[in-house]
Amino acid sequence: IYTIIYTYNGSDTTTTQITINPTDDPSFSYSASNYCQAENDPFPSITGLSGGTFSSDAGLSVNTANGLIDLSQSLPGIHNVLYTTNGICPDSTTVSVNIVAFEDASFSYGSSSYCQNAVNPIPSAISTNGTWTASSGLAIDSLNGQIDLSNSSAQVHNITYTTNGSCRDTVTQSIAIIAAQDASFSLPDTFYCQGEPDVLPTILGD
Repeated sequence: IYTIIYTYNGSDTTTTQITINPTDDPSFSYSASNYCQAENDPFPSITGLSGGTFSSDAGLSVNTANGLIDLSQSLPGIHNVLYTTNGICPDSTTVSVNIVAFEDASFSYGSSSYCQNAVNPIPSAISTNGTWTASSGLAIDSLNGQIDLSNSSAQVHNITYTTNGSCRDTVTQSIAIIAAQDASFSLPDTFYCQGEPDVLPTILGD
C-alpha cells in the first residue's frame, strides 16, 4: 500500500492510498516433455497460483480445469499448453509437450499350427523393424519372424514381437508345431509276377 500526497499552493493537501498488487505467478510443469499415447494421462504440477484455466493448440486433448492431458485422444506431435491465472493480476505461461505415436506390435501368421514339413511361414506385422523372440525349441529369425519348421521341436511355442521405437509395444502369441508324419513302407521285393500270391507291404512310418 502506498500513500500519495498532493499539495496545492503549499497549504491545500489531498491524500490518497493505492495498492500495487504483484502479477500472478502462472508457473506449472509436467513431469516429462515427451509422452507416448499409450501412457497414463499426466497431470501438471502447479507451482504458481492455482485455480486458473488450461488451454492448448488443436490436436491436444487437455482438461481446462486441471490440465490433465488425454494422451490417447491427442494427436502425435509437439503441442503447447497454456495456463492462465484468474487472480487480480492475471498472467499466463506456456509449456510444450511432445506426444509420440503409439506403436502397435500386433502380428499374425497364416495359421495357429504348422507341420514340421510345411513351408516356413513369415508373419505379417503392423509395425516393422522390431525384434522377434520365441520360447526354447522354436527356430525363429529375429529380424523377420520366419519360423524354421524342420528345426523346431513339435510342441506349442510362444512367439513375442517387440517394436523398437521410443514407445515400444510387445505382443505374444502361441503357435503349435506338429511332428511330420512318416509315410515310409517297403515291399519284400521290387519285381512280381501276376500269378504270384498277393503281397502286403511293411509300414515303416506312422
